[in-house]
Parts: sequence; C-alpha cells; structure tokens
Amino acid sequence: MKPTIAYHISDSAYLAHVMPIIQAFRSDYDHVIVSQLVKTCDLARDLLNLKTFFCPKNEVFWQEMKQRNIRNIIFVHQKVGDTPPDPFFNTFQMFHGVSFKSKELHNWSPKKWSYVLVQALHYWDVYPQKFSEHIDRIVKSSFAREVYYDQNLKSSEKKYILYMPTHRDAGYDGLDNNLELVCRTIRTKLVVKLHPINLRNKAFLYKIKHYEAKYPHVDFVGEDNYRYFAYHNLFANAEMLISDFSSVVCEFMLMDRPIVILRGGNRTKPVKQDWEHLSSNFFFVKHRNLEDAVYRARHEFKPGSYPQVYFKEPSIFNEIKTRLV
Repeated sequence: MKPTIAYHISDSAYLAHVMPIIQAFRSDYDHVIVSQLVKTCDLARDLLNLKTFFCPKNEVFWQEMKQRNIRNIIFVHQKVGDTPPDPFFNTFQMFHGVSFKSKELHNWSPKKWSYVLVQALHYWDVYPQKFSEHIDRIVKSSFAREVYYDQNLKSSEKKYILYMPTHRDAGYDGLDNNLELVCRTIRTKLVVKLHPINLRNKAFLYKIKHYEAKYPHVDFVGEDNYRYFAYHNLFANAEMLISDFSSVVCEFMLMDRPIVILRGGNRTKPVKQDWEHLSSNFFFVKHRNLEDAVYRARHEFKPGSYPQVYFKEPSIFNEIKTRLV
C-alpha cells in the first residue's frame, strides 16, 4: 500500500500549483485534496479525478489525518491555524503565490511547519539569512507551473488581452473604475479574470452583469469555470497581461510577453517596494493613457527582457521527496 500525500488547499485556483507535483509523485504516492470549500473538492474530484476530503474545521482535519495514517501534508495557503506540536505530522508550507515581496518571509514559522518550499530564486538568498538555524528545513522546489509551461505552452496562439487584477484596490475607488476603464478602452478581444474574493461579492457580481451587457467583446471568466483554476490556459492565448502588483505578474513573466501595470485610483501609484528592479520591464500607465500603454506594449516590448524568477528544473521536486515519510 502506497503512502499518501494530502494537499490542504483553499481556493480551487491552487489546484494548478499542486498538479505537477502530483504527476511527479503519482507512481510512488497516493494523493488526496483536502479543502474547507465544497466547491474545491467537487472540482478536484469531478474534473481532475482526484480523491478529496471535505473538512470544514481544522481540529477535525488533524484528527482525520491521524486516523487515516496520513503524515505528509502540503499546505498551499498561508493561514490554516497552528499546526499541532505532534511529531507524527510532516508538514510543508507552499505559498499560493510567489512574488518579490520579502515581507512574506514572516509568514513561515519553523514552530508551525516542518518545512517551507522555496520556489523563487531571490528567496533562496533571503530565507537562509532569516532562518539560519533552520537551513535544513528550507527546501528548494521548482515552481510547478513553470515546469508545465515549458512542456505545454510553447506554441500557443495569442488571441486576446488578459486583465487579471487583484482584489485589493476594490475598496478605494480602484478596481471598479479600473474595470470600467479597461473594458471601455480595449476594443479588441478582452478576457477578464477577477480575483475569487471579488467573484464572491454579490454587489460586485451585479456590476459584472452590467459590464457583460454593456461590453459584448469582453469574456468574464467565472469562478465555476474550469479555466478558473487552470488559468495557465488563459496565459497561453493572451498576447499581453494588464494587472497591478499581484503575484500573477511574476507568473506571467514566464510567458515572455508584455505586461501593463495599472494601479487603483485616478493617479499612478509609486512602484511597490521590492519591485523597483523590475520597473524597466513593465509598462506603467496612468488612467488616461491606457490605450497608449497597450500600443507601446505591443510595439516596444523586448522578448527575453524579464529576469529568471523561479527554480524550474523538474528534478528539484526530488528535494521534496527526500523529506517525505
């Protein structure tokens, strides 16, 4: 009987993070998706044919894992509640999004997690400095989707512009205005993939219905759509990305295609801390100049200008395997 790896994830979008790991370890381990959302379990089971376990409460989760003799658990989000101080469990923290924000380092606590999976090259220098006494618990891991991109998305057809903002600007005259601006300005095919937090806001969903009727050339990707968690398929057919300072920007850099940074409010906000070294690679835009920025992105982008962000060697998955029990 093969040992089992449990992947504790929240939003179904994070299924895209673990699928390459599941594929790499499929012959040696069984796999189960654990979530506090029924919808996530349904998608994993019905569309990906994976075993699932719905667990609404953390205390029940630990009890069930122990009863099922599941010791290896990979968590693909940052807040799950404290891991119990029980040597029975072998826990890995895998961030749901990798960016250049060094402040994210505080989100890993050696007191709560057995290991942290480091996918970004720049973190490999920072983590050992911050956690020098826990170097043996800092594990290199390929960025799973980069491995997928290299194998599957080399000759994709570019069909549209993709707009993927974060939810953070929604509360202060940001996302709502930006969404209207992008839909009005982009006259060619546009695909909009909003953050799941926005897609669960009834008031915002009402606005989306209005935009769908007003702008028939825009395709809004819903939360229930398969493309929601397999959004690398959206990347494959996008000629460029419009976003803000989401980690999705770091990921779209792997496509080697232009990125337009549009911030909330009516004035362009300063470059976010820890992103300054990338400012020359993006097309920053003030609201009134979005059309011009899109034009410049099409004609001035230099392929190969993005720095390497992630570990991508598939063999680095073996670094995880050496820690499994």
